[in-house]
Amino acid sequence: MILGLDVSTSITGATILDKEGEVLYNEAWDTRKFKNFFVKAAYIEERIVHLNKLYGGFEKVFIEQSLQTFRSGFSSAKTLSTLSRFNGIVSWLVYRILQTEPEYIAATSARKLCGIRIPRGVKAKGVVIQYVLDKVPGVTIQYTKFNNPKPECYDKADSWVIAKAGHTLFSDDLFATKEVDLDQRLSIPTEFKSLANKNLPLTSQNAQIYLKDRGLTKKDVIYWKIGYCEGGQYDGRILIPSFSEDGYCNYFVTRTYIGDWKKYLNPTASKDIIFNDLYLDFDSDLVLVEGVFDAIVAGPNSAPLLGSTLKDTSQLFQKIVRNDTPVYVALDPDASKKEDSLIRKLLRYGVQVHKIDISPFNDVGEMTKEEFKFRKSQAVYIEEDTYMLTKALMAI
Repeated sequence: MILGLDVSTSITGATILDKEGEVLYNEAWDTRKFKNFFVKAAYIEERIVHLNKLYGGFEKVFIEQSLQTFRSGFSSAKTLSTLSRFNGIVSWLVYRILQTEPEYIAATSARKLCGIRIPRGVKAKGVVIQYVLDKVPGVTIQYTKFNNPKPECYDKADSWVIAKAGHTLFSDDLFATKEVDLDQRLSIPTEFKSLANKNLPLTSQNAQIYLKDRGLTKKDVIYWKIGYCEGGQYDGRILIPSFSEDGYCNYFVTRTYIGDWKKYLNPTASKDIIFNDLYLDFDSDLVLVEGVFDAIVAGPNSAPLLGSTLKDTSQLFQKIVRNDTPVYVALDPDASKKEDSLIRKLLRYGVQVHKIDISPFNDVGEMTKEEFKFRKSQAVYIEEDTYMLTKALMAI
């Protein structure tokens, strides 16, 4: 079973779906009568305990992700703070009572996964409740004397959307457990020497010259923790480490600066990691590029794919979808098929996508930071329908 929650300090919607996606439970937990923030939380706790007694054994719990940024006319800073705190409390209650760590889905992504399209200029809640009325028999709607849906019905409908989107993701194995070390930890070679230090030995000169020729600054070296190896398996190579969200080294890339026939020599470890997850902000625009040197040019909030295809099951893809992160795609021109597959996949999960034109350069790493910044400002926003139509016409 899957539980979907639309958390609010006024009314929280809750929906339970069975393995086939059929509605087992759809209710609204009204906390408007409680003025105290913590009394509201205590009432939600009672409801979750009740659900656990009635059903129990939830495979997944999905919660609508609270607003991350202020939007004029929609929310105040105080409201955002209150909702965020309440969402955090409910998340903790779910974890403690149901023994399940909740996943988060943004409302726009959830609606897209359910096939609900919101026309421009139309309020989403009205479209959602009409969709639920037309297509979901397990959700009942009550009306006021003026024949309008009661306020709690909107929350019931929204919780169904979250549960259904979670069911779709879980059925597609997007969040299923994989045979991969999600907490991969590597040791940086003992021969590694940081180039961020002030007093560098003479043996570091060739490495410094190489980085300077590529346009890297001292600031880049410090931010990306760049160093070089003197001796050992990675002798004569620049080394750029990656750190997980918890601060552990989860991967590293090495590149020769002495003309070795093999430009890159990387560890025999899984590439299904988020490169420098420790420093990425998934609430802001994220740039996807091919390699680490591309990411350095693209700026701090950039993630290299490391030559891999971004699969539905990859950690990076999951985190983008969970956070509804806007994405800027800047892959190499010779990776057009890979780029097309990536864009289609992101659009399918409701992710906002912009495409950056990097021609006539071979990759982002050949650009200056100023050139890339300008190209990003000129990026094209991709509308799903227009993109699919264009690709279909090109195939004729």
